[in-house]
Amino acid sequence: MKFLYILISIYLLSFPARAMQDSVWDDVERSKTCFFDKWRKNLAIVNKPWAQIILERFTDKDITFLDMGWMNIGDEGAIAIAAILPYSKITAVDISSNNIGVEGALAIASVLHHLTSLNMGQNSIGAEGAIAIARSLKDSQLTSMGLSKNNIGDEGAIAIAAELPYAQLTLLYMGGNNIGDAGAIAIANVLPHTQLKSVCMRCNSIGDVGKVALEIAEKKSPKGTFVLVSNQQSK
Repeated sequence: MKFLYILISIYLLSFPARAMQDSVWDDVERSKTCFFDKWRKNLAIVNKPWAQIILERFTDKDITFLDMGWMNIGDEGAIAIAAILPYSKITAVDISSNNIGVEGALAIASVLHHLTSLNMGQNSIGAEGAIAIARSLKDSQLTSMGLSKNNIGDEGAIAIAAELPYAQLTLLYMGGNNIGDAGAIAIANVLPHTQLKSVCMRCNSIGDVGKVALEIAEKKSPKGTFVLVSNQQSK
């Protein structure tokens, strides 16, 4: 009798979680955009691997924008998202602040050609992850990319700069990445030959030489590109 009582209790306790899960996905499937902001805390109580949920719920759906920022999905999550992109209608992804490292960046880079917008800000992809993404830019239709606070450094910035003239990017965010003069100068050298209209390089470690180079490039840009380099980190 006591055992039966425990089983019933477990079932009743799990009901709100399952009901919340159904409510979340009913809401998602009524829209072409998936925002997890409203449900983020509640999804945490659903006793099912979220990566499995992604694979089940987003394949062959009409959702075009997937927002999974601040969900601590890690590399495993980025790899799961990359796996479903070719079988979905998703063209814009926000996976910022998710503890994603190099492996996750490599996975996203491999499917970059499916996206027009990507925000991977506040992760840990480093220079290696930035290099992988840079190599995929040429074959993508990406117009907006956020890589702020990923510690990509000069090496990552230089790799991205090398591919910018061949990319479709109009918006690029690389703030807070420990980028110095070398990275800034690399961006400045190609800026007039890109599609970029807005570049954020704030909160880096760019000195006077790098700032002057970016200012000159900004003036030379036929697109009227705006480059933000204020609020530098102390060198």
